[in-house]
Amino acid sequence: MREDRLYEINYGYWFNMSNERAYHHLDVLLNLVQLVGGSAAALAAFQEKPGFVIASGLALAICAAIALLVQPSVKSEQHRVCKAQWLALRGRASQMDDDQLTAAVAETQAGGPNGLGILQDIAFNATCRAAGNEHAVVELSRLQRIAAAVA
Repeated sequence: MREDRLYEINYGYWFNMSNERAYHHLDVLLNLVQLVGGSAAALAAFQEKPGFVIASGLALAICAAIALLVQPSVKSEQHRVCKAQWLALRGRASQMDDDQLTAAVAETQAGGPNGLGILQDIAFNATCRAAGNEHAVVELSRLQRIAAAVA
């Protein structure tokens, strides 16, 4: 039972770290597209290229809509805070009895943000590798390997 809770603590850390990084990278990408798109739209407007202005405007609108709907910077911060909570719990775990540890894990899980499901196996593999259980690592799909590269 205690080993299960310690696994959950380590998994919570790796899952939130993966989500924090994925959302941070999405935020950087959206900001970069908006910066480049805005500059391109301004340049195209001065050179009187309406098609390019429209394309840049569409890219800006799409990125702005994604940023408003997903709020990647907010989600990245939420996962950073949750990751820190898992680390703190890992530090206190040796001083807790089984019931206290179970309650603390449940409380941390309940208070954490929802993450991206595609990162679950990636976090599982990271947890296994950190524990030296390379034999338990699961095969990732192509899409999961792409997500792992982003996260």
